[in-house]
Amino acid sequence: MHDPLDQRRLERARWPENRGSSPGDSGGPSPEDGTDTSRNMRRCAVVTVGDVAPEPIHWLWPMRVAMGKVTLLVGDPGLGKSFVTLDMTARVTTGRDWPDMIGIGGPEPADVVILSAEDDVADTIRPRLDKHEANVDRVHVIQSVMLSGDYADEGAPT
Repeated sequence: MHDPLDQRRLERARWPENRGSSPGDSGGPSPEDGTDTSRNMRRCAVVTVGDVAPEPIHWLWPMRVAMGKVTLLVGDPGLGKSFVTLDMTARVTTGRDWPDMIGIGGPEPADVVILSAEDDVADTIRPRLDKHEANVDRVHVIQSVMLSGDYADEGAPT
């Protein structure tokens, strides 16, 4: 039997203003005094591995790209990272076979979200997707992230 962590301590931990303070001390405002601490609160979700049932991995591209996981294509400039990403996008949006699985079947057609810090949608991403014959109605590009609430007024990057 394991000894669980003190849940109240995890829920009341504040960062960075009250680092090192413990529940009930005068290290700062607490929810009991009516002060809105949502801006300063950080919560940590902890799980004991022994309490977790193993699950199989669901693959988008079998043995290469898992569903619901972060996948990174990393390499020097000019090696084809964008080409591979947009080729995969075309295959996902149309359901075409993966290049190493011709005739076996591709993914079920689905939408794709692209986050690109380098390429413009109009002059780079769209023309490349057209050449790959992607279903561009299923492709969505994150162009920026806007902050709201307390952090929007602090000059945080957007």
